Amino acid sequence: MRILSLLLLFSLALLPAPAAAHTGLKASTPADGAVLAAHPDSLQLVFNGPVRLLKVELLAAASAVDRAPRPQDTGFKQNPEPTAEFTISTAIDADIGEQPKDFILNWAAMGADGHIITGTVRFSCTHQ
Repeated sequence: MRILSLLLLFSLALLPAPAAAHTGLKASTPADGAVLAAHPDSLQLVFNGPVRLLKVELLAAASAVDRAPRPQDTGFKQNPEPTAEFTISTAIDADIGEQPKDFILNWAAMGADGHIITGTVRFSCTHQ
């Protein structure tokens, strides 16, 4: 009986420990890779748990090969209260150049566990 107990304990020790789930981006509007007919008035980031959004950077380029994407104003300010959904206003610079315009949204957030997470959402607009 004692040997059986030791074997059971040993076999349980070999089982993988469950992975700790970190907060991550669940969805964005527009979605990563989306092609829109017009510039969005706002962007949404939805996380799978409450986070503090630390950084939002929206860059725009005349094309995917444009070497100097321009920062776009989002009016972003850090919110001290964690939440799972964020709406970011956009003020797209109409004087960027040729169509379509490609956009890169870089973000950073801190989850409830204190880990910093980062990500990028890319989308394009075919009209101004």
